[in-house]
Amino acid sequence: MISLEAIGIPGAGKSTVVSAAVHQLAESGIAAWDRAAHQRAIAGLHAARGGRLARARALALFAGERHDLVRSIVRLTLRTRPPLPVSWVRAWNLWRMAHNEHLLREEGTPPAVVLHDQSLLQEIWSVLYLRPCSDEDALRGVLEALVEWLPDIVFLPRVDGDVALARMAERRGRVGVTTDLDRMNLRAEDMERTQDEAIRIAEMAADVAGARLVVTNGSVDPTLQVRAILAAIDARGGEVALQSVGRGTKRDDSLAG
Repeated sequence: MISLEAIGIPGAGKSTVVSAAVHQLAESGIAAWDRAAHQRAIAGLHAARGGRLARARALALFAGERHDLVRSIVRLTLRTRPPLPVSWVRAWNLWRMAHNEHLLREEGTPPAVVLHDQSLLQEIWSVLYLRPCSDEDALRGVLEALVEWLPDIVFLPRVDGDVALARMAERRGRVGVTTDLDRMNLRAEDMERTQDEAIRIAEMAADVAGARLVVTNGSVDPTLQVRAILAAIDARGGEVALQSVGRGTKRDDSLAG
């Protein structure tokens, strides 16, 4: 399985590009999951194990097995200033996502390619919740604890803050409020500052996991960004076929102008 995860600020175009890439792969005859298909598979695995009690028991056992991950998530959350209740909600979501990825790899049958527009890396960014993390060791510690579930490819679309805000406003007009950020009076500089955090997470994740980092200009035609993603998937497929072991970070920022 080759996995790709997008990370970036709201309005960067993550979902648009990832959905188009999944569609393109399907047209080429390559089995691929998007976030919805991934969630359905996870729900099926939980249903097969039993109800909510069984899920709670599994989470408790996972906590006992992976106390290093629990500690690292708590540490990162405590290092955000000022501490906010929403950060602990995001931290719990990150823990559940890690358990889901563990379950999928242990008991699931994922397809050749899985593409996420909202998963572990984006949830780490959400824990910070518009605030910089001054403790680099805490951030790296979470990524190292999650390393076995980190993606093979990290996709990072970058946009100007005013572009992101305009896209968020357009989306609110179509579908209403979809995130907490839609309720906040954000400025372009707020978006660009938190985008710097997303960039730092993406670069550090690629370094920790030896993943390929694909950076694009999120304002350009999504078709061009899809091509960059498909090229990275093709390259990663070649690496798997060759069973290469030297997985240093590979950066592709040809569309990052």
